[in-house]
Amino acid sequence: MESVELMQAFSWICPNCGKRNFTRAIGWEGSPEDEIRLKGELGVPFDEEGDLVSVPTKVVCGNCDTEYKSEV
Repeated sequence: MESVELMQAFSWICPNCGKRNFTRAIGWEGSPEDEIRLKGELGVPFDEEGDLVSVPTKVVCGNCDTEYKSEV
């Protein structure tokens, strides 16, 4: 069976048209030292596996093109 890469994303519903949207998370890239520092600031165990990602500051509906400021 062939494999595919899964990517982290946020799901949200457009208040204007009611359609569900998916917006990809923003991947974090940095040096190993920066990753250790950031994990410490966030309280993430250093041996924790996974990707560090952040939330986009704005999103656009793929159906009606309405733009929104994102919040968590």
